[in-house]
Amino acid sequence: TRLVSDWSSDVCSSDLGVNDLIGRVQITVRDHGPGVPEDMLQRIFDPFVRVDESRDATTGAVGLGLAITRRAVLLHHGIVTAENACPGLRVTIEIPSVSQLRS
Repeated sequence: TRLVSDWSSDVCSSDLGVNDLIGRVQITVRDHGPGVPEDMLQRIFDPFVRVDESRDATTGAVGLGLAITRRAVLLHHGIVTAENACPGLRVTIEIPSVSQLRS
């Protein structure tokens, strides 16, 4: 089953997708902004890393959102990846489905 919704802000729009895979659930979030420099794709999951240096604590960004996401996903035996979607960034989370956790 695929659920897709659009969300828009002043900056750009986003898409959300959920797929029920065999034994796993895949959640995909994609924005349509400028993307992330290739050399930063792995670092964006590190605490306090911000791609856009104009965003800081005064603008409401401290660089913890994706670090917290990665930690929560890992604690649930999942994986999280990021890739440029041209335009934008796609973050994909895969976690075991509830039925897999019970077995």
